[in-house]
Amino acid sequence: MVVILHQLSKRLNNFRADVVLGIPATLWTHCCEYVNAAHLPPRLAIDIAAQDIHGPELVGPYTGEVGIEMLKDCGVKWAIVGHSERRSIFGDTDSLVQKKVLSASHHGIQVIVNVGEKLDDRDHGRAMEVVGKQLGVVLQDVTDFSLVVIAYEPVWAIGTGRFASASEAQEMLGFIRKWIAENRGNAASIVVRILYTGSVNASNCQELLAGCPDCDGFVVGGASLRPEFGVIISSAARCKAV
Repeated sequence: MVVILHQLSKRLNNFRADVVLGIPATLWTHCCEYVNAAHLPPRLAIDIAAQDIHGPELVGPYTGEVGIEMLKDCGVKWAIVGHSERRSIFGDTDSLVQKKVLSASHHGIQVIVNVGEKLDDRDHGRAMEVVGKQLGVVLQDVTDFSLVVIAYEPVWAIGTGRFASASEAQEMLGFIRKWIAENRGNAASIVVRILYTGSVNASNCQELLAGCPDCDGFVVGGASLRPEFGVIISSAARCKAV
């Protein structure tokens, strides 16, 4: 992991980018120490994220769970919640995800919250309805949208051989931003960052960025472990440069 961090800091020397690495808990302390000690380029921010967190309780008999205070002790500044695998395998509901969002944001941890529809919902025209309902629950009582990042995860494209086109991705990303504007206010829709996550790689990232004006970046899976990760970040930095 440290090798990846070192390579990123060298490759992205001239780019302005916010990079958040969601890594296993066993690597948190080591990687946080490296990031804090590294002389990163002035416009490059690299932070560490937990891949999930416990719900609202800060302390208690929750064997095996990872709490907010544990993240803070290790120097972790971000958490990912609501990933499709957490929902499908571990039974995380929208209500539980909402509690995790509030717990994280209320204690200074920035959070990436995943939403997305399954194949049956997509094929039967319920995509917007499903994602809208998810947003209504997971964003309930959120007041500071600078601490919350929305990641659209097209669950229907995972392991099905189907991929979201740039137009399909933008349709949903645009819907999410419009939903936030209508339900949480224009200011929230402007400050919130919306990411696309769905088999992003060096071959399709530029097409997605060009075709998705509401895309503020990506959640990258397997490609983040390969050299092309730097290509994806630099492409996003060029496209979203301000």
